Amino acid sequence: EGRDILHLTFSSALSGTYNSMKMAAEELREKYPEQKIIVIDSLCASMGEALFVCYAAWKRKEGLSIDETADYLKDDEGRLVPISKVRGRRQSLNALVDYMGERYEAYGKQPVFISHGDCIKDAEYVASQVKERFGISDFTIHFIGPAIGSHSGPGTVAIFFLGSKR
Repeated sequence: EGRDILHLTFSSALSGTYNSMKMAAEELREKYPEQKIIVIDSLCASMGEALFVCYAAWKRKEGLSIDETADYLKDDEGRLVPISKVRGRRQSLNALVDYMGERYEAYGKQPVFISHGDCIKDAEYVASQVKERFGISDFTIHFIGPAIGSHSGPGTVAIFFLGSKR
């Protein structure tokens, strides 16, 4: 249809999708040399990737070109790593919000995404703490999907936000 493509993939650290899409993009560029086809490794998973895609859409709505949007989305690194160990459930949830506080970038009270492994009350507690500490009220809370959930297990709570760095 003559449209440019900006494709955001699941983290290359967790899947081969990025490499497959790069190969597909090369083939399409040969067939459609006048079109821009950009593939970006989101370096994200789960609701982190959802938030990444939302920011891409918001930037396009602000009027950024496909190249400007792609440049905005390219970041230093991204991976899933344990950051600390805390004893006790409530302390671990508070530590999650503390971690956000160390990295949170207050861009006009940005939205926060929270995912959980069948523990909605814990996710709601984290949301209440984020609201209390940072004044944010724009939340999306959702279950962790089966692909990530099979690795993280029940009881997992994750928080996604735009930080000063990844």
